[in-house]
Amino acid sequence: MRKGSPMWLAVVFFFVGFCPGMWIPGLPSVLRLGGHEAWIPWIYMGMPIGSIISPLFLGALSDGKVAANRLCGYVMLIGGCSMTVAFGALHFGAPIELFVGLMITNALLSAPLWALVTQSALSYLRGKEEKFCYYRVFGTVGWVGAGMVGGFFLGADTSATAGLVGGLLRFPAGLFCFLMPHCEPAAKGKGFSFLQMLGSGSKELWLDRNTRTLFISAGLIAIPLSAFFMYVPLQMETLGIERPTVWMTLSQWFEIPAMLTLVWACAKFRIKWLVFFGLAVSALRQVLLALSAETGQLWLLALGLLTHGLTFTYFLTVAQVYMEKRVDPSLRGRAQGMLSLMFGGLGSLIGVFVVSQLFDQQVDLLTESGWGSYWWGLSLIAVAPCLYFLFQYQKGEAK
Repeated sequence: MRKGSPMWLAVVFFFVGFCPGMWIPGLPSVLRLGGHEAWIPWIYMGMPIGSIISPLFLGALSDGKVAANRLCGYVMLIGGCSMTVAFGALHFGAPIELFVGLMITNALLSAPLWALVTQSALSYLRGKEEKFCYYRVFGTVGWVGAGMVGGFFLGADTSATAGLVGGLLRFPAGLFCFLMPHCEPAAKGKGFSFLQMLGSGSKELWLDRNTRTLFISAGLIAIPLSAFFMYVPLQMETLGIERPTVWMTLSQWFEIPAMLTLVWACAKFRIKWLVFFGLAVSALRQVLLALSAETGQLWLLALGLLTHGLTFTYFLTVAQVYMEKRVDPSLRGRAQGMLSLMFGGLGSLIGVFVVSQLFDQQVDLLTESGWGSYWWGLSLIAVAPCLYFLFQYQKGEAK
């Protein structure tokens, strides 16, 4: 493929999904096996901290100074170094504090990746944003592929090997970023300042009611979602499930057909109802996990995993397309960064604290009890963003 071909967008999306997909689903099991389960909240707290600090800065940078595709390449290559060293340290038995520090560093570097690749793709698809899902679906395919490779071929559900592979693959992925279509900064040459790089230009994004509603909904839905990768693998262990990494790939299987039918859905339904459906499915997921914990039925757990991907498609992807279509071109990078900050940053940071506190109060891993009440509590929390969005999003918007 020649440089600038849109197929490189699909390739980069694949690796942006594949690399973290190698280690995120299996990390709780790896840490528990090593006697480090107390560090699980700290590591998963590092990821949202990174999402708070870096996306707005780099989003503004991509708006005013550096092409998003090139910035993505730099971030991917530097993050590959920290990720490889982190899992190398864990593999060779270095102090767990070193691993945690390196993972927080990796989070700072990696947080903007999805937003930067999304910005590159939507910039290329200007006027045809609905087709974005055909490229974004490769990120989901990458995540599913990573679970299969890590679980079946490497057998690395409980070792640092999968994380090492994910870190090393970020180096060729970083080079592929430079081959994506060029994404010219929309505000280049318009008096771009250091204060804008810190996000001061994002204030006007919050003045629009619907944009503000999407930002706040993203933060609220991220709170119960934080429990998914932190604690579902541990629940699988109590149910006697082997290869949790492979099982966790079910969370992306529904995402693939949902992505491929999103163009039809956007033409058929209003944005309000697509987003509300994604939020409602997220609440349903908690209910299914609670029922599975109480009954021991694996099919309920599998269904809960399958519905997970629908939230990303019908909430997050639709919200990203909204930002590209409705936000001023000079602020689109910051809009994507703000969405990333609220969903993967502030909301997730609050979520890690809330779900870990609730976990300590409700679940006893020694007796394998309390899982039902834990998920019922999160089900109630997941209803809040549904109600907030339903009553705050302005009526009468265009499709």
